Amino acid sequence: MNLSVLSGPWFWVALGLVLLALELLGAGGFLLAIGVASLIVAMITFFVSMGWVVEFAVFGVLSVICTFVYWRYLKPNSSESEDPLLNNRVARLVGSRAVLIVPIVAGQGRVQIHDALWTVECDEPLPQGALVEITGYHGSTLKARPVS
Repeated sequence: MNLSVLSGPWFWVALGLVLLALELLGAGGFLLAIGVASLIVAMITFFVSMGWVVEFAVFGVLSVICTFVYWRYLKPNSSESEDPLLNNRVARLVGSRAVLIVPIVAGQGRVQIHDALWTVECDEPLPQGALVEITGYHGSTLKARPVS
């Protein structure tokens, strides 16, 4: 099979446009970098005549470089959020106040916050009905202190 038909500037332009169109379907940036690499190879082959083997080698190297540049410098950092506690239900409770529904005996009791019952730990024994403030957490156990 003669692979020389899979070379030349118009092949790389077509491949680049197809890859960029596929990126619109939601590939997460991977096809974007490869599509850009294909278009760069197209620009190079407009000015420099190369064999198909060299073109594919240049495409491979440029694909790796463009992918690295995209993931390292251009991809938006999705780890930053306007609400960093959005998916940390326990951390969102820190600072809230609740009434004990089970007294704190041997360092542990229970409170109801919204629709959930939570185990709380406190350094001092407290009776049922005492108001506590959530000061922290360890796993799914809340740390509390009495509110005076």
